[in-house]
Parts: sequence; structure tokens; C-alpha cells
Amino acid sequence: MHPKNGQLGQQTVNSMASSRRNGKVARLPHATRQVINQMFDDGIIYKDIIARLGDAGPGLTVHNLSNWRMGGYQDYLNEQREAAATRIRTEAAVELAKSDTLPATDQIGRTINQLSLLQQLELVAEKGDQYAAEAFRKNPAKFITLMNACTKLSNTSVAMERLKLRAEDGRQHGSASPCEPAASTSIQGENPQN
Repeated sequence: MHPKNGQLGQQTVNSMASSRRNGKVARLPHATRQVINQMFDDGIIYKDIIARLGDAGPGLTVHNLSNWRMGGYQDYLNEQREAAATRIRTEAAVELAKSDTLPATDQIGRTINQLSLLQQLELVAEKGDQYAAEAFRKNPAKFITLMNACTKLSNTSVAMERLKLRAEDGRQHGSASPCEPAASTSIQGENPQN
């Protein structure tokens, strides 16, 4: 049974609302939470964080900071990783757009395959082994599908490398490209003694 569009939208809103952090640190202003995250990044201990915040963190306890470190701070770290990955992808795309020459077709194919595999691995890393285990428990065929996809990506890369090596070898020996049939010395039906 599928929910109607309105119900699905409401479920999404409810899910987002219920996933917001609501602890003592989460209720602090964004700027204060960012300062706390930065102090965690710098390795400052809980008691010193509380002392440095002073009036900006009224009533904070070591327990509050410990809870934040396991929850909100992990969200912050994930956002930082995602932002860095997006920045790297964007910079690579800009560099490609700026270059005068386009990459070879086989290089584009390999890059797309590698990015696809990386995105799958990032998803597994982000959602954790529990997510994968639950998905595979519900539908064991997904594991086979994932393995087949990885194998096909690998086989495609190997095949592209083989074609590239054959083409290079053919150019060195003066023969035709491995993708094109070799040119015949005479055309069928033509008399070669003319």
C-alpha cells in the first residue's frame, strides 16, 4: 500500500522534524554550536569548553557536551566531509571545462565508472553497515546485484585497457585500429590486374 502524495509529503515533514536534535547544545544559537564544534576539532576537553563559553553556554554540563559530540558534532563532521567532496568535484569539473582539450572517450568512461563506484561506497560508509545489512536482509538479491555491478565496472575497465593497448600496439606496428577491420588489398568484384 502506497501513501498518497499528500501523505508522503507529510511523512517527510514529520520525519525531518523528528530528526532534529533537541538537546541542550542543539537549542543554543547556531554560532555557539559552531564554536563548540570548532573546540571539539581543536581537541579541547569538555570542562575547558564550558569554561570558555561562559555566559554563552548557560547550564551546560559535561554530559550535555558528550551527547552533542556523539550526535550533533557527528552531523557537523559529515557536513564538512560532504562539503569537501562537493568542492573537490566542482573544482575538477571547472578545471576540465577550462582545459583546451577534452579527455579521451575511454578516460571519460573510466572516470564515470569510478565515480559511480565511489558514490556507492560513500553511501555504504555514510549509512553504515547496519543500513546495508538491513537492505540485504530485506532483499538478498540486492547483494548479488551490487556484486554484479562492481564486476561489470571492473570488466569494462579491463576491456577498455585492453583496447587501448591493442590500439597503441597497432599504431607502433602500422596496422589498423583494433576497432576497425583491416583494409583489404582488393575490393570484392574488382579485378586487381587493371
